[in-house]
Amino acid sequence: MHIIQKKILEVSKQRDITSLSLRALGKLIDEEHPQKVKHHLTQLEKKNLLQFSISDNLLQDLKKSAFINRDFVKIPIIGSANCGKATLLAEEEFEGFLTVSSNIVKRKDKIFALKASGDSMNQANIDGKPIKDGDYVIVDSTQKSPSDGDYVVSIIDGSANIKKFSINKKNGNIILLSESTETHSPIFIHKDDFTDYLVSGTVIGVLST
Repeated sequence: MHIIQKKILEVSKQRDITSLSLRALGKLIDEEHPQKVKHHLTQLEKKNLLQFSISDNLLQDLKKSAFINRDFVKIPIIGSANCGKATLLAEEEFEGFLTVSSNIVKRKDKIFALKASGDSMNQANIDGKPIKDGDYVIVDSTQKSPSDGDYVVSIIDGSANIKKFSINKKNGNIILLSESTETHSPIFIHKDDFTDYLVSGTVIGVLST
């Protein structure tokens, strides 16, 4: 491996480099030519050792993608989602990164994290784990056409929630179900109101604090 690539990897393990310009990163690794830095970043991406988006000479992490090095994945946290009624406004507010061992998350591209609020999914089963108040939910933003039984992050009237997705086979309507030790009413969505219903992604993991 080229010495510049080794230096970039070492820096990425010590700090978040996604907000740095190519020139700023170059100063950290004693390389004065931004285009050389860009070239070696591209080589690291091809080797699947780093993942990033280069725009206007900035290393910008994709809003819904993990930042990856060999040992850890940095998953962007973009807010919270309610596990009860959809009351938390669905505004993407970047709140930092979750640093997770690469063996914990199965998918590393186009994922993001939300902090769960409420108790209505504390009997859910995401690979054997429930979703408790305060847990971090890992979401695959590419899975926006869920299957019956999937757990989804959805937007209703501009607010975000986490529910189990169910389709009524008789009439095609959507039912968003809670799975909880407490009683929570389901949410019913008529098939003609799909334009007001948005799936932000499918839940693929839960990290408890």
